[in-house]
Amino acid sequence: MKGFQFPLERVLWWRQTQQTMAEAALARLQGEQRTTHQARVALQTGRVTAQVMVARAPSSYGAELDKLDRLRMWTDREDRRLGARLQELQKSIDDQKRVVADAARNVKMLERLRTRRQSEWQAEVDHELETLTGEWAVTQWRRNQKAAEE
Repeated sequence: MKGFQFPLERVLWWRQTQQTMAEAALARLQGEQRTTHQARVALQTGRVTAQVMVARAPSSYGAELDKLDRLRMWTDREDRRLGARLQELQKSIDDQKRVVADAARNVKMLERLRTRRQSEWQAEVDHELETLTGEWAVTQWRRNQKAAEE
């Protein structure tokens, strides 16, 4: 009897590949989110550091205060931009998590089907072996009966 072959093995492989690609896309988005968050924290830290330096200076000139004001305006714009980007990334991550969950569900479904089919195949093999063993035993018994009669 030939070994078990799952007719949807290539489909299962493709679904597993899709799941891996979806997980990789999710990891990329999460990495980008971490990087953007770190940039935002660094921006805020830089702004506070500049403010503290100007505040601690023995005397602050108009040019320094003007630079600080321009830095504050730039960091405000950049902070809003990074905040918006973080929101976009979070939405993309949520969407990608749904894609990963769907892909995992598709793989799991095919794996369960393969397991069920393999169990059915094994049951058929076991039944066939029992039948062959029974026929062999009957044949042996008949031979022994014939030999005993002669």
